[in-house]
Amino acid sequence: MLSRLSITAQFTIIGLLGIFLTVSALGISLDDSYHAGLEAKKTALKSIVDAGVSTTEGFVKLAEDGKMTTAQAQAAALAALSAARFDGGDYYFADKYDGTAIVHVNKALIGTDRAKAHDIYGHLTDAPMIQAAISIMEGVPQWGWAIGSGLYVNDIWAAFMHRLYNLALIFVPFFLAVIVVVYLMRRSVSTLISQLTQSMERIAKGALQTEIPGLVRKDDVGRMAQAVLVFKNAAIEKQRLEQEVESARKAAEAEREKIAREREESNRQLEFVVGSLATGLQNLSSGELTYRLQETFVAEYEKLRGDFNAAMETLQQTMQAIAANAQGVRSG
Repeated sequence: MLSRLSITAQFTIIGLLGIFLTVSALGISLDDSYHAGLEAKKTALKSIVDAGVSTTEGFVKLAEDGKMTTAQAQAAALAALSAARFDGGDYYFADKYDGTAIVHVNKALIGTDRAKAHDIYGHLTDAPMIQAAISIMEGVPQWGWAIGSGLYVNDIWAAFMHRLYNLALIFVPFFLAVIVVVYLMRRSVSTLISQLTQSMERIAKGALQTEIPGLVRKDDVGRMAQAVLVFKNAAIEKQRLEQEVESARKAAEAEREKIAREREESNRQLEFVVGSLATGLQNLSSGELTYRLQETFVAEYEKLRGDFNAAMETLQQTMQAIAANAQGVRSG
């Protein structure tokens, strides 16, 4: 699938994937931190409620041992629970099992049926609190009481937002830097690859003087540029061999033409020599002893012309001598 994507698209995907994984890891870390804070709150709240129940059970024990009346013990327990404060102002609340409030920071609510109380929005006020994630109630079955407390999570949320803000101060510039770096890398690589592609296309079309970018790089792009250089050198060598073959072909063709011209000239000269000798012999047969071959032959046949003319000269002189002797005989 990635093979169908361009280099720029692959760089973009890698950058986005890196950002996504980093954000996911940070989100998981923040979520774990937030829930760890909640669990710590729950543990602390459980200890607080356990302490309230333990205090109340202490008064139950005093009543059971007869050291106090039940009414006195309950009054003392209610006073202790009402006076207790912890975690910067949090408090205990307690209801009877029938929902009647017996301890509450709002004194006006004591004695009311908290199980059926509604807020201005029509929601039950105690029932959700009892089941809230960081609100706990535990029973004191001897007296039919349910003692509970709740802790605010504002500090957990504030710590969560503070950590989120600090992480944002670190990672937002980091992400921006990553985006810029990925963009610059993508632009650099895609530009070089585009230039290499164009260079190879020009070389393939015969422009062997084309410059190849990226040869000095030591990365994969540099190796690609070296491969294009090998392609260019091979094309140059191929062109050189083709030129040598063409030069050899032209030289052979010129040599063949030269030989043909020389053969043709030789044949023409031979025909001329034969024709000239034939003419000379015809004149000789006609008794023209004064006939001479006047036109110069080519060097290889020039001696033949000289021999013919010399023979004619000798023959003429011989015939003249014979004629002179014959004339002397007749005169004598």
